[in-house]
Amino acid sequence: MADRAHSTSRRALLAGLATSTALTVPVLAGDTHPDTELLDLWHRRGLAEAAAKAAGKRQDDLSDATPFPAPPEAVFVQAGDEAFGFLGLATSHGSGRLWYSVQAPGAGGRAGPLRRPRTRVVDEPFPEGHVLHGTDCTIGRRVAWPEAQARADAIVRAWDDWRAELDRIYTVSGLDVANAEWEALDDAQAELDGAIRDATAHTLDGLRIKARLAQNDLDDDTDPEPTLIAGLVRDILAMQAAA
Repeated sequence: MADRAHSTSRRALLAGLATSTALTVPVLAGDTHPDTELLDLWHRRGLAEAAAKAAGKRQDDLSDATPFPAPPEAVFVQAGDEAFGFLGLATSHGSGRLWYSVQAPGAGGRAGPLRRPRTRVVDEPFPEGHVLHGTDCTIGRRVAWPEAQARADAIVRAWDDWRAELDRIYTVSGLDVANAEWEALDDAQAELDGAIRDATAHTLDGLRIKARLAQNDLDDDTDPEPTLIAGLVRDILAMQAAA
């Protein structure tokens, strides 16, 4: 209850700052404003945000218009996989079925071990003339497991072929270029966000800009950067002391 009340009061404070139109310091002669830096940053951020959104829409539209092949049946869990001990390597696919997401070596992923040789342990009689006390006179030896290896090879081959086809489609369709364009523009907006966060507000105009940045995060159910909130508090206290 306390956390919810704190969050509500924080949202109300930021919303009040973000929508306020009053100024604490009058605009000076020659169109010089004490928060020129923040006003310019906010203007540039608006342009960057619009460009990033437009690039994102182009990417989404291109993706919607591009047909992609469904994952091959071989990468989904099949009868017999449990006997090979594969079920622990499977994860849930978006369709609700279990599948093997065989990432490239070094990329992690639960199904990565399918790229390694498949072996099993078989019990053999203890060599005649030797006795190992406390056992049932058998020893275990790790040997190749051709059946499990064949299934693992089929999964990995199907996965790699499918991923290679997806990579080809991303290239020829222009999605790779569209994604790179969006990332570059999104990075530019993020850089401006950082500059706004680090700038000092001298008037309510400046505070409102920083509050809008924080409010954007809250609207997306994301906690604002702690340094942004700390900067708002710092600037408010400094303006209060100067008043």
